[in-house]
Amino acid sequence: MEGEKTLKRQWLGMVFILLLFVVSGCGMHPAVSGGGAAVQSMAPDGGSRVLVVYYSYSGHTRRAAERLALLTQGDLYEVQPAMGYTSQPTLAFLRSFGEVQLSSLPDLAGPLPDLSGYQLILVGGPVWKGKVARPLASWLALNDLSGKKVAPFWTYDGDDSGYAADFAAQVGPVPTDGLGLLLVENMEPAALETALENWLAEVRPARPLPLPAKPEKLNEAEDD
Repeated sequence: MEGEKTLKRQWLGMVFILLLFVVSGCGMHPAVSGGGAAVQSMAPDGGSRVLVVYYSYSGHTRRAAERLALLTQGDLYEVQPAMGYTSQPTLAFLRSFGEVQLSSLPDLAGPLPDLSGYQLILVGGPVWKGKVARPLASWLALNDLSGKKVAPFWTYDGDDSGYAADFAAQVGPVPTDGLGLLLVENMEPAALETALENWLAEVRPARPLPLPAKPEKLNEAEDD
């Protein structure tokens, strides 16, 4: 019994410390420091009108974002928090839970991409407690998406209700209704490819870039 009380006190102490960390390291007005990722261009001429922005903790969203950039021949930008999340799942969950509960916005590692040349911006991230992951929320708070077509995609293995509404609240007057795409974590490659291509057919601009040709399958050698 005493051991259970001790364990409970330890957990409560850890949560309190993490909440203090969140409050001291995050706020409602995130800052941008150096050391972040630059935009990667998938367009042959480097002049893409499509930007894929994503934040990924475990790699599920990254896989989808990289494929989207190839399918659209677009540019790819990874949102990175200035202070990364630990790879220890329990501690990462506690930090993210505290940030969501407090609506905190962590600082980001810059530079931020120049959005002026993009027509379509695809924005992806994981679902945290039914809401936009806080690093991605910071990026949305730091960027003016007015006049852009913005379509969100998100990865989750459970209940994603509330995510689309929270994303819409983050981007303000930019219309995103009906443009969202849920991708279940650990989707088979063929299922992911089909979901992404079908989604792109709906959200692309009126004059889309052509999809790159898929590599032809090699014929299997016949037995003599």
